[in-house]
Amino acid sequence: MNNQSPVKMGFLLLGSFILAYLGAEYVHELCHYGAALISGGDPFGIVVDPFGWSYCFSNSIEHPIFYIAAGAIGSSLIGILLFVLLIRWPRPLLLPLLLFGPIVLINNGQYWAVDIIEGTGMDACRLVEMGIPASVLLVAGIIQCLIGVVCMIRLMRIIGLTNQPFVKRLIILGVGIIPYACIGVVWNWANEVDILWLSTMGWVLLFTAIAGLFRAEKTVSFEAKWPVVLGFNVIGIGLVVGLLLMISFQKSSAASYQIETFSIRPECFPDVLVPHPMAKEPFYNIMSRDSNPIYALGYALPQEVSPEQVRADLDTLFKQHGYVRLAYSLDDPNEPRDGRWEEETFQLGKKTLSIKTYHQFWIRLLPEVSSAFVGVRYVGNKGVFDDNSVLASAYTISNIDRVLRYADIHPDAFNLIDLDWLRMQDVFKPKARHYLCVEGNNDNGS
Repeated sequence: MNNQSPVKMGFLLLGSFILAYLGAEYVHELCHYGAALISGGDPFGIVVDPFGWSYCFSNSIEHPIFYIAAGAIGSSLIGILLFVLLIRWPRPLLLPLLLFGPIVLINNGQYWAVDIIEGTGMDACRLVEMGIPASVLLVAGIIQCLIGVVCMIRLMRIIGLTNQPFVKRLIILGVGIIPYACIGVVWNWANEVDILWLSTMGWVLLFTAIAGLFRAEKTVSFEAKWPVVLGFNVIGIGLVVGLLLMISFQKSSAASYQIETFSIRPECFPDVLVPHPMAKEPFYNIMSRDSNPIYALGYALPQEVSPEQVRADLDTLFKQHGYVRLAYSLDDPNEPRDGRWEEETFQLGKKTLSIKTYHQFWIRLLPEVSSAFVGVRYVGNKGVFDDNSVLASAYTISNIDRVLRYADIHPDAFNLIDLDWLRMQDVFKPKARHYLCVEGNNDNGS
């Protein structure tokens, strides 16, 4: 490495870092996706943002703690395993894979730690709401960061970066990490997104510290070729541009998924999804997945609105549209849903939060098998509830086997005539679908 151009080594670091960072983001979300599949959920998309927050979308999450925690824990374990396997062969061609482990560990660690300290409401805060102690998550985040730093120091020492003259080290770091960090800051500022200052500056400081404080462990052959250097950068920049274009068109990189948000209620919205008379700032989402869109309505409520009255109004609304509230889980008909308020008070950073929530699931069998969800959430600081909101969604169930299994265990849950029609639709799918369409347009309602 001593005889190579620092600019070339800087571009090798830049391309490798971009690929490793995007890989870390994708694997984190992929672990969420896999956890949803394992736990019986219905994942339908992944969005990887090169400069901001990445997401995994899923419905019917039956084990939310497992689903939420899997992103950081799963990807960190994969990162450690990959690093241990590849650190024996420090080659320029493997540098993106070698960087993957430290990057995913530090990203996951600071993600949890900052979320707990600042109370930003992301994965760690959601786990706290579900009963996981905040101190456990904070320690877990710090441990992941430390392991990532140790791995990064070892990697930089082995490849010889820390044994270069000071000026050469600064050139390599300036070319290899600062451009991506600066573009991320400018991009978030231009799009009016909260800038991830800690992540951005943390990476710069980490690389600078490694370059300045540690010496090489041994001399190795780490000779980079321009085709490899340019190839990494072309692929990395191409991925960044492609992902940003996908995000600009509101599409996922992993599924046929699109989301549209409206401030005025679209005509195609289901009749059951209407705002409460006291609603403030309602928004309407249409989340498209193939030919089965999911409709979601969200709105805030004034502080003086009674939670019990809101729940009663929503119950009346869903019943008027033919929905039946599920007293048991659709995925596990033996698991009861009591529909009671869940109340919890806990300390999150400098805040003392009180949360009062309930969730209800509804099913309508005719004219189509539709599922609806409603959740009411009251959040207050130091016991005074001042952030009240409702989220309701509805979508058509394409696979009705789960509904029929539920009806077999709880035959009194639905109207017997509706169940007969549903079973006939399941046996004679083409005829039933056509007949139901004709019946729906019959003026006399027969």
